[in-house]
Amino acid sequence: MIQNPSDSSKRVTQEDPWSQTAASVAVVGAVFGLVFLVLLVGDFVRWSMASQADQDRIAAIKRQLQTAGPGDEQIAAIRQIDLKVRRDMLAWFAFSRRCGLSLVVSIAVLLAGLKAAGTLKGPLPRLATDRDRQDRQIRQARYAVWSVTGALVLVGLGAVVAALQPTVGLVEAQPQAPPPSAEAFAQNWYRFRGPQGGGVSPYTNLITDWDGPTGKGILWKTHIPLPGHSSPIMWGDRVFVSGADKDRRQVYCLDANTGKVLWTGDVPPVPMQGLEAQEETGLAACTMAADGMRVYAVFATGDLAAFDLTGRLRWSKNLGAPDSAYGYASSLEVFGGRVIVQYDQGQADQGKSRLLAFDGASGRLAWEKARPVPGSWTSPIVAKAGQRYQVVTAANPWVIAYDPNTGDEIWRASVVAGDMAPSPICAGGLVLAVEPYAKMVAIRADGQGDVTKSHVAWQSDNGGPDICSPLSDGRYVYLLDTSGMLTVLNLSDGKLVYQQTVEGSFKASPSLVGESLYLLSEKGTLVRVAAGPSFKELGRCELGETCYASPAFANGRMILRGKEYLYCIGAR
Repeated sequence: MIQNPSDSSKRVTQEDPWSQTAASVAVVGAVFGLVFLVLLVGDFVRWSMASQADQDRIAAIKRQLQTAGPGDEQIAAIRQIDLKVRRDMLAWFAFSRRCGLSLVVSIAVLLAGLKAAGTLKGPLPRLATDRDRQDRQIRQARYAVWSVTGALVLVGLGAVVAALQPTVGLVEAQPQAPPPSAEAFAQNWYRFRGPQGGGVSPYTNLITDWDGPTGKGILWKTHIPLPGHSSPIMWGDRVFVSGADKDRRQVYCLDANTGKVLWTGDVPPVPMQGLEAQEETGLAACTMAADGMRVYAVFATGDLAAFDLTGRLRWSKNLGAPDSAYGYASSLEVFGGRVIVQYDQGQADQGKSRLLAFDGASGRLAWEKARPVPGSWTSPIVAKAGQRYQVVTAANPWVIAYDPNTGDEIWRASVVAGDMAPSPICAGGLVLAVEPYAKMVAIRADGQGDVTKSHVAWQSDNGGPDICSPLSDGRYVYLLDTSGMLTVLNLSDGKLVYQQTVEGSFKASPSLVGESLYLLSEKGTLVRVAAGPSFKELGRCELGETCYASPAFANGRMILRGKEYLYCIGAR
């Protein structure tokens, strides 16, 4: 039989089935890679546009914040928008992580398929037959099925791996309760000396007949494991104090009703680097601060930490070993979801002192301002002076006010000198600052720039306390020095009303409860004195333990910290 020339000229290459499979897999990898790339770019564009819109809304609200305070509606709105931004950002990170991983897997499949297709080549061509064509069609159908199946398996594995990747941070972006209102801050003893650092109790229903040594009027008494001179603070039904030694820094949360320690928070310590704090200050002299969502603690070593109210450490950092002769002892302040640290140290010309604000949720530095002052032991206060909130600080020689939202300086006055320990207060539209052993200065708080010559309302040269911070009831200013000298001045003009020596030595700052001054001596004697233009002692109560810390007040209760124990005083 004569062979048909046209049939004899039909030649076919018997391709390697694995080469065909590899080529098909490469095509599938390329298609899926392109799809994931488009999804990644598209979602990034969408998120960027939404984020910019949210940032524009925040900027618009911030322009209205000149009169805002902790918990005001503007701040609440900013926090909610910021929460949305962070939630969207974390969601985009999670999506991009999964999509990116899938893209990498697709590219890997594409490259592997191309490599395999190039390597697995079929044999030399031979004459084709009908049987060959039939077998080839069957093989191609089988290879197509296996190619699609293999590609789907690879993509499925990539999706499973991506889904199993950790999504750290998504828990942080869950909706939170709205920040506490300004009224909540006014009702809680959330920082050193309570609301705005003034030492004025919002509650007056306290018992006045109690005795620590016999247990009369003592609701509970709890031992604090580590030493510290920091004063107790309160938020709701919880009491917080800190303690430290050379190896440990701890925060304690107690039930205000029972005194039970609910949790102990350990702050990761940093080596002390030769720091030797004096016994008078110790390593835990700085009073904590709370904002209803978290509590913050700082120690003489520069260790700063934040805990949520369940005791979980949210973040911690070290601010650097302070250059301080007596050890760092300034207490913390909070405002608008941030914690504010006055980190004064060294000499004024060394440029080491600074005021810092950290985001309470993340620990991120919100703003930082250099301060032209040497080391000090005063604490910053945020008070509403005039029509705006101001961060007021005092250190040789400047009393300086800052914008709590941005850290920008509002005004300054060169009016004090020496080693500053008493913190400033605000009363009647005046900022009151003490120069130890020398004087008190009252500055009108509505100025701008250097107000040394323009806004000093009055100055009293009747001495000034060396440690205790001043106190005012809106009519008079009360000054108590370590030796027990009580000096009373008119708030309006600074004129001396009277001076009287109170028996005892005092390091705790005076407090005001209703119409009574509460003066707590080092020996643990609480002296009650009538507020007003004449001296009248109302009574004394004995705690029976050495006291350096200032009291904290709640509804019907007073919290005192002794050298070893924490006490709750009130009616059962």
